[in-house]
Amino acid sequence: MKQWVSLHQHTDESNAGGYFEVVTQYTDYVKYAKENELPAVCITNHGNVARWMKHKMAINDSGMKYIHAIEAYVTMNLEDKNRGYHTILIAKNYEGVKEINRLSSASFNRQDGHFYYKPRILFDDLKNTSDNIFVTTACLAGALWQTFPHLNRQTNKRVEGDKKIFKAWIDFIEQNKERVYLELQPHIDEEQKEYNKLLVKIAKKKGFKLIASNDIHALNQRHNEIRLMIKRGKKSDYEGDDKFEIWCKNYDEMLETFERQGVVSRGIVEKALDATMEIVNQVEDFELDRTHKYPHLFKDEESKFKELIVEGMKKRGIAKLPKEERKKYMSRVNKEFKVYKQNGAISYMLADWLMIEEAKKQGRRVGYSRGSVSGSLIAYLLNSTEIDSVKENLNFERFMNPERISLAD
Repeated sequence: MKQWVSLHQHTDESNAGGYFEVVTQYTDYVKYAKENELPAVCITNHGNVARWMKHKMAINDSGMKYIHAIEAYVTMNLEDKNRGYHTILIAKNYEGVKEINRLSSASFNRQDGHFYYKPRILFDDLKNTSDNIFVTTACLAGALWQTFPHLNRQTNKRVEGDKKIFKAWIDFIEQNKERVYLELQPHIDEEQKEYNKLLVKIAKKKGFKLIASNDIHALNQRHNEIRLMIKRGKKSDYEGDDKFEIWCKNYDEMLETFERQGVVSRGIVEKALDATMEIVNQVEDFELDRTHKYPHLFKDEESKFKELIVEGMKKRGIAKLPKEERKKYMSRVNKEFKVYKQNGAISYMLADWLMIEEAKKQGRRVGYSRGSVSGSLIAYLLNSTEIDSVKENLNFERFMNPERISLAD
């Protein structure tokens, strides 16, 4: 049996939009893909890329390729009071990953109007995406169907469409036909049937590529039944919702579902399913840099660190202590300083000092101490804690030592 990979797939992290849609976790899809010997896993959650690094690690650890993607909400302009057209963005490589992440971050900006009930990206920003990103037209909530005259199955009302916006999207696809795909879906639904006919017609006329998906929202039929029960309980379901077989299916099952739909020829469906593998094969896997990183906020960090330590000695009254007691403090400072320097953590302590200083300037409350940092005398001198670790006989090594692998807390 031939393979295909779903490039339109949602986890329970898609529920962030305020509507309950999915009960399936990403780990369920990873397990399914591994059991079925799929080469890759793609997750396209609505409007966000939350926990994408966890997804990647789980997928890679299972021996498969991670495909970074999102189902974005695209608006023509920020003044429009709409929730955007559904559009799938798929990263071809790490540059594409960063591009998608930047768009996703911008979409949550409430001040400039990007966020309106949902996180939205601008159509102009979509047009400006590079060849590092593949695009698909997604589902019935995508731009091509929503701007084309049709009968809405939920309201039973005629949608007049918008010729200008429809043409703008067609022009965008035409200018990017090597990386944009029209997405066919096999739902046994009258509106979907009409949409598939439209997509096939456009593809033939314009020479656009077709791709197939079943807009996965559930691992299997049982997960989908649970999903529908919860949706009914929340009154967020609609008539005909149960006609959408949006769970994981293999190649032959997808062919059979499209066959039952009875709109698209087998040859076109096969080519659209094969297109998923074309994308998978073009996607470049990448390694995550998991090394510890501290922000560098000062040109000469070591000098600034020493300066703050000296100031702290004066402010805390240590400079006025009897000679023998002062020696004890100096010995501890020297010991800690060496460890901070060896661990490359001076910048970390300076960042913490700066945040606390800024918080105090703004009149914000600052905690007395937290965790093992109480064991650091230098943290006390930098006002990161109000506990004198020498006086309280606390252990510095619990906070930081040369052998510690994890980040300091």
